[in-house]
Amino acid sequence: DGKNEGYFDRLSDEAREKMVEELVDVIVVAEQVKYLHEKEPEFKTIERLMTEKVNRQLKRIEKEKNYEH
Repeated sequence: DGKNEGYFDRLSDEAREKMVEELVDVIVVAEQVKYLHEKEPEFKTIERLMTEKVNRQLKRIEKEKNYEH
């Protein structure tokens, strides 16, 4: 629907900087958890579920793109 296009451009510089800092914090913690647990058997399940979720989202995006045209 295009309403999210340019979202980051509409943020103030300060809001954008704070959002990026928060995102970095989330990524760092996620990487730490990954590092600590990648030897655990459950990690394979996590990787599989992540792949499935990403694939579903990509299919939704593709379907929306095809619907718009």
